[in-house]
Amino acid sequence: MKLPVCEICAYTNNLCQECKRKLKTGEITEADVELSRILYSLAKHRNLKDLVVDRTIYVDNLLLILVEDNPGLLIGRKGITIKRISEEIGYKIRVIHSRKPLKDQLLDLVWPIPITGVNEVFSSEGDYLKIRIPKQYANRLPFPKEIIERAASKLAGKESRIVFE
Repeated sequence: MKLPVCEICAYTNNLCQECKRKLKTGEITEADVELSRILYSLAKHRNLKDLVVDRTIYVDNLLLILVEDNPGLLIGRKGITIKRISEEIGYKIRVIHSRKPLKDQLLDLVWPIPITGVNEVFSSEGDYLKIRIPKQYANRLPFPKEIIERAASKLAGKESRIVFE
């Protein structure tokens, strides 16, 4: 299992010098530390040895967990593992496969809502990512539109806007 913090820091309540430096420089966040500790404690009871967590993104009570391979390991059978993590950490969680293309990552974010397209828009007011969703799904988004836009912006590394067509 590979976590954002080292195994010793995940096991104890103290951070080593290297993990403190990462936290101070912004390489990892408090959410990364908290998630690592929860996953380390769960690893004793569940088969998480092949799990690789790249990073987490926290936006308004929503935690995106980017995993390298096999998100099913983290989700668990019938979603039991992710549900337990969500209850312990106190946030809603989305698991995103970090090796997928950006459009597929955005699909994981808004699942079960379909995305008709993702376009990069260059305008005089600034560049942004336009995420196109069919208008019949406007009232069915899993999270408020603003939260999804902020999460997509952090995921993509540029401003993102949702457009209903």
